[in-house]
Amino acid sequence: MQVEHVGKNIDLTDFIKAYTEHKLERLKNYLKELDTEPDSVRVRVVYDFEKHRHRNRVDIDVYFNTPGGGVIHAWEESNDLYSAIDFVIDEVERQLIRLKSRRIEEKRRQAKFQSFHVSFL
Repeated sequence: MQVEHVGKNIDLTDFIKAYTEHKLERLKNYLKELDTEPDSVRVRVVYDFEKHRHRNRVDIDVYFNTPGGGVIHAWEESNDLYSAIDFVIDEVERQLIRLKSRRIEEKRRQAKFQSFHVSFL
């Protein structure tokens, strides 16, 4: 998994990057279940601090460079940067679970269609 960190109006420290990458490790199990190679997944994390509202926003984009392809996008705002990271990782995790169930259902439909199609031939 290739991770790119982008900071807007915020100084990115090594600790923030390490914290985010540690949290992203949870997603590797879901990526294995989706039959994707870890090198074929690119993650872009954008940290933004809004001065007038004193809010931290974290955006995560997960790009799949596989035949099934796709993009997962999630964002979260909070007064605390680390809680925003936690919440956005949870949202990406939920989206990966839904993607996994959709792909499994699609495989079942295709297998059912092929067995139905073969029985008529």
